[in-house]
Amino acid sequence: MLHKLARIAFVGAAWTATLFSVPLPATAATWSGFVNAYSSGGPTVPQTPVTGPGTVMQTFTGSGSSANATVTGDGTPSPSVSASATSTGINGSPVASSRDELMYQIEIVGSGNATVPLSFSGNGSLTATTLGQTTLEFAINNTQFVTLQLDGSNLDAINTTALSPGYNPSSFTYSGTVNEPDNTPITIELLAIAVATTCCSSTDSESAMVSLDSYFSLSPSDASNYSIEVLTDGIGNGLATTTPLPSTWTMLIAGFVGLGFFASRGKRKNAIALAAA
Repeated sequence: MLHKLARIAFVGAAWTATLFSVPLPATAATWSGFVNAYSSGGPTVPQTPVTGPGTVMQTFTGSGSSANATVTGDGTPSPSVSASATSTGINGSPVASSRDELMYQIEIVGSGNATVPLSFSGNGSLTATTLGQTTLEFAINNTQFVTLQLDGSNLDAINTTALSPGYNPSSFTYSGTVNEPDNTPITIELLAIAVATTCCSSTDSESAMVSLDSYFSLSPSDASNYSIEVLTDGIGNGLATTTPLPSTWTMLIAGFVGLGFFASRGKRKNAIALAAA
């Protein structure tokens, strides 16, 4: 498990057929982490813990400065974690740090005594300004497949097993396949960390944002004999929907405007034709 927060020293860190075996009992998801926003030159501010899905936020407001730390975790339709931190103003050296971690279990349900290829995929993103830091990790049974840390503009690609060459840290997809025994719990870990401070900065605004989700599937041939069961309550295994890029929104809006123009034009032609009749 990764706990690296980098160089800012003062920041603390199934449904199955009858012939198949019965799925294991459901377990509770393990959500952990914290948000913390404070002035490094002021009194200690207790961390607000992360204990479940949803959004947890902590803010600090000082004299001409502020900090905001936020995490947002979802269990459905696709398990995901995200963390963000922003720091504005130099007075008091505001600091924001956030950490969101989800651990859950799935199982390949089958007839028993078989090893089945399990495909995984997901989306990730890391962005950070000069004094911002982000870290993300995706692991299966304590084996890391994606581990990245962005410290300002410096990327530390700790593990890129599931990444394609030339990936863009600010928006990427990952994928791979592992062989797992059926009817055996498989533990999944998603981790997101973000830290930002304007201490010792020549700018008055710093930020860091990170997000990660996951999805699992079987090949068509294996899907006829096996199924994936999520053993953890409140966790799904659906494909995540992606938010359209600004250029995509522009094209969509332009399309709707165009449709409205032609519809209006058609009505006007019909009205002219009726008036002339």
